[in-house]
Amino acid sequence: MSSELSKFFERLLGVRLRYWLETNDKLPQGQYGFRAGRSCDSALMMAMGQVIDNRKQSIMACIDLSKAFDSVR
Repeated sequence: MSSELSKFFERLLGVRLRYWLETNDKLPQGQYGFRAGRSCDSALMMAMGQVIDNRKQSIMACIDLSKAFDSVR
């Protein structure tokens, strides 16, 4: 029972903390990971838009590592 109660409070705290961080603009605008409504696709589109706006030649390398954080010691 205590494990279920701990999970409940952990989830409740996480939801409230994310809400507070978002509503008080405490997260940098360039952070896309673990934020609602933002993804790798939106980060890529933002980067491509900046390259197009600057009208300079650029090289972009993108890599998607599956379970990258799970494999780091």
